[in-house]
Amino acid sequence: MKKFLTYSVVIATIAWSMGLGALVPAASAATPVDGDVVKVAGNATVYYISGGKKYNFTNRGTYSSWASTIGDAADKFATLKVISQADLDAVSSWGGNVTVRSGNLVKFNDGATLYAVGAGAKLYAISDAAAKTALFGSTAQITLAGAARASYFDNGNSVASLTATSQYPAGTLVKASGSSDVYYWDGSARKLVTTDAFTANGFKSSLVRTVSDVTAYGTLGASVTAKDVSISAPVAGTVAPVSNGALTVSLSANNPVAGNVVKDIDNVVFAKLNLAASSAGSVQVNSVKVGRQGLGSTGDFASVSLYDGATKLGSTRTSWDSNNKIVFNIPNGWVIPAGTSKELTIVANVDAPSTYNALGVDEIGVAAGSVAGLPVYGNQMTAVTIANLGGVSITNNGSAVTKRIGN
Repeated sequence: MKKFLTYSVVIATIAWSMGLGALVPAASAATPVDGDVVKVAGNATVYYISGGKKYNFTNRGTYSSWASTIGDAADKFATLKVISQADLDAVSSWGGNVTVRSGNLVKFNDGATLYAVGAGAKLYAISDAAAKTALFGSTAQITLAGAARASYFDNGNSVASLTATSQYPAGTLVKASGSSDVYYWDGSARKLVTTDAFTANGFKSSLVRTVSDVTAYGTLGASVTAKDVSISAPVAGTVAPVSNGALTVSLSANNPVAGNVVKDIDNVVFAKLNLAASSAGSVQVNSVKVGRQGLGSTGDFASVSLYDGATKLGSTRTSWDSNNKIVFNIPNGWVIPAGTSKELTIVANVDAPSTYNALGVDEIGVAAGSVAGLPVYGNQMTAVTIANLGGVSITNNGSAVTKRIGN
């Protein structure tokens, strides 16, 4: 029986696949190391590896703001590696979302405010059109999803408002009118950037701001003469914890009863779990470790996916580790608001008849707070093969097509 494509998955990957699909090399086995930029074939998400953690770029605009620091002059995407899912899973810790590089403008699609990004992922609201023109001219903005606010300092709240006469935020490149000397403004000192360092740190000429009085930007500090990872490495901003509540996990009242499921049917529900956050605070779920129990085997499953209602969490997974586990990373986080609960649904595609398979959750990784009630597993299901139950004949421009249920 033919499987159906999940259109929401296809749509979600368009923005990335159109931009990078023709540029990436073939998949290869490689253990990611610090400084690598990686993705898995068939998955649109791109990660930056740093400190043994993986940080994901939320969209093409965010990636491009850093691209010249992770590629070369000839091809800014040259260092993007396509690796296996297993190799990506070897980097078990998720560090967070990469934020847009300082010096750029961003706007979230759930609001009208335009922001300048400063060092440390701090956002500065642009007060009006006059301020935007005076400070940033025709600089284009990078549009982000509203959910991306949580990745910026102070959960996306601006730390200041910029007017037409304001000083530029820390993290901006500045120069005096009529001079070729470019300085990196770190908030307390201006540091002369040499020509070699400008290239090595991936700075862009379009982001150099001309000021009337460069001496207003602090004392003259030590020059930047080479690549400085503190200002060139694309990592997540300094973000306050999104939550610190207590999460309790239990079987949902909607959990399916034990019984038979049909092989070769897509998205069979194996378990529904209730995730409840305490009134003390919301909880952001960053990862979910799914396990298998029973007399069947992991080979019975073609794939496993997680859902919050109709919303898919992370990517569909097709491989298990040696302990019969799969770790699902949720790049943008899944927030359970304080005092509320959400239902986690585990679905699977079964390719082979089996005896007694149950799916459930062994571990949940959260941004902050605690998790109680694990492990939690659904009921055991038996995958069966059913005979051909008949079909429906459809004629399309004279061509007969028969759709059947069963085998």
